[in-house]
Amino acid sequence: MITLYDLPSSFDDPNPITYSPFVLRVKFALQHKGIPFTTHRVTYSEIASKAQAIGAPPTDVQPDGTPLYTIPFIYDSETNTAIADSFLIAKYLDRTYPNSGSTLLPEGTEILQHLFASNTVMMPFVPLYNFLRVSIYEKMDAIMQAAYVEHYQSFDIQQKFEEEEMKQMWVQTEVGLGKLDQVMGENNAFVKEEPTFADDALGANLRLIKFVIGEESKEWTAISSMWHNGRWGKYLDWLENYKPRVA
Repeated sequence: MITLYDLPSSFDDPNPITYSPFVLRVKFALQHKGIPFTTHRVTYSEIASKAQAIGAPPTDVQPDGTPLYTIPFIYDSETNTAIADSFLIAKYLDRTYPNSGSTLLPEGTEILQHLFASNTVMMPFVPLYNFLRVSIYEKMDAIMQAAYVEHYQSFDIQQKFEEEEMKQMWVQTEVGLGKLDQVMGENNAFVKEEPTFADDALGANLRLIKFVIGEESKEWTAISSMWHNGRWGKYLDWLENYKPRVA
């Protein structure tokens, strides 16, 4: 059984989701591979010790030269293996469970998909970053808020967004998604007709925005039903309801 390590969630939602788009990538990947998993919640202060305890490697180096441990990471009890970083987790799932569900990284696409997931898929949402951080913060309980602020030290919890500023943010986001719409053209997905890691990366961002601003909000209605002929609502619905083949 695979255990996915994620941050706590106290959101007022009957089915709370993570507020990390990178964990959402892995959740989509596991779903699209048809691999059952459990979720173990760790606080920010527990990430390093828990990762070290199961053998998950650091994903970067901090300014002081010490290892940086981040979520998501997984532990697979079937193979006694711990993996960190959403892209490396996707590679592991394909390698270890090749006959289950969709192939996340088809042969010859790894480098391009990594570049896409690391850069291209993030660009449309850059204008919304500060707004999303504030919105996520406001959904947390007091304990989670304190940890969130400590983790993101440059984060301004008092930042306010004027109506015109918000309007411009959404315009820029629509333009950014429009570029992805042009890239996809008549295709339903980025690489093939089954979900790949590129789809999971974009879907994770859309899923998080849907959760943060609310499914009934006018902004989500615009994104899902009005922008680019309603492509993004149908696209996310496909990813959320995809039924993989089982090995």
